[in-house]
Amino acid sequence: MDYNEAIEKKVCELLDMEVLASRTAEYIHSYVNGETDLRAVISPKAKIQDPRFQALPYYQVFKDKLGFLPNLSIADLLFNMGPEGLLVLRDSLK
Repeated sequence: MDYNEAIEKKVCELLDMEVLASRTAEYIHSYVNGETDLRAVISPKAKIQDPRFQALPYYQVFKDKLGFLPNLSIADLLFNMGPEGLLVLRDSLK
């Protein structure tokens, strides 16, 4: 968990964005009062797609051969777009 949080912190730093996130003191079984449970959405294996996000094409090294491949990883976005990746993410939200 510490490793994942360190990676998250570095990615946010490279994108020059501030994310307000905190751990809960205990496991929350169900959310109420307008809180959003994203545990099932934020997963590489999740089949659930956020209808508010449509990945916009950005420069990719093998785009000529393979076409644009969406949703690869934040590393792909950072390596290809650098800090401008934040603009790509912002513009991908509906």
